[in-house]
Amino acid sequence: MTIFKQTPLRLNLLHRRASLKASTMLLGLVTAISPLCQADVVELLNGDSLTGSITALDEQGATIDTPMSTAPLEINANAIKSVTFPGEAKKTTTHAERLILINGDTLPCKVLAMDESTLHISTWYAGEFKIAKKDIRSLRFGLSEERDIYTGGDPISNWGSSTGKWTVSTNGTYTSRGAGVLAREIKMPENIRIRFDLAWKDSPNFAFRFCGESTAANTKQDTYEFTFNSGGMQIRRYQGKQQYAPIAQIDLTPNEIEKKTIHIDLRVNRTQGTLSMYLDGKKTSTWPDVFDTAEGNHIIFNNRAGNSSSCMISNIHVSDWNDGSPTRHFTEVAASADDVLIDSHGDRLSGALT
Repeated sequence: MTIFKQTPLRLNLLHRRASLKASTMLLGLVTAISPLCQADVVELLNGDSLTGSITALDEQGATIDTPMSTAPLEINANAIKSVTFPGEAKKTTTHAERLILINGDTLPCKVLAMDESTLHISTWYAGEFKIAKKDIRSLRFGLSEERDIYTGGDPISNWGSSTGKWTVSTNGTYTSRGAGVLAREIKMPENIRIRFDLAWKDSPNFAFRFCGESTAANTKQDTYEFTFNSGGMQIRRYQGKQQYAPIAQIDLTPNEIEKKTIHIDLRVNRTQGTLSMYLDGKKTSTWPDVFDTAEGNHIIFNNRAGNSSSCMISNIHVSDWNDGSPTRHFTEVAASADDVLIDSHGDRLSGALT
């Protein structure tokens, strides 16, 4: 069931505080569970690890007491790959509701109560708080958790196709020294989310195809293609034997990324024909796809850089995606001055939601 409301733009101060709290909690650090390890562990992006007792952790970084140093070490957040707390129970996100604010923010939540002016919700990441209904665009119920379909780190031999000099490390990082392709088929749902970390030495010349028809990295086929090189980033759409059509141009060049690594998060709604991208956890934009539905099930990593220039791919996650975005009915009701309730069959009721 989906509820839509057409209202003026006004951010709620409490929502700002909740968003800040959630942003502080979700630093982009991957918290792992290791029952064999009896100490906190900070893993750095360069592969080094520090073991000890973490005494502080915030958006600036972490402080750890370690036998390696006579004084606590302060580590910048942009140098941290992961933080491990031994024996800590896993925090799960099981919210079945999605709240979409009129500024575009999406909040997974549990609805506790609603009246004529206020929605009261609970979240695992920011506790309980209230949001004025005039700040809400829509509210969706009955969404399930994202289901993992594929997690990287398995042997190269498990991939359907590979060329060049690819290796995989014990921590699941795939490295291509020089030009090379790594491709495989994955059974993908209608809504798909693909995440991975891309790192490089020298200058990257990288392409990633997804929802492809085959493992072909360069020939024309029905697929999306994300490229990243000295000219910036681009997302393209190929269909059949036609020349590609650009979907998005992102003006971010390798020279602007000092740490030489970036987290890519691509989200595709194949039914409605939309594609969203997040870079290092920040939303870039959502773009429409005017072509027919991309029905392929292949992902293809392609390091196009020669001369033994290294490209590293890690933390690959493919999952189905409950985006919580308004359904196709939104365009029909966006201009309505009334509240609109849509049930699971698509039937609509207009009025004032009390």
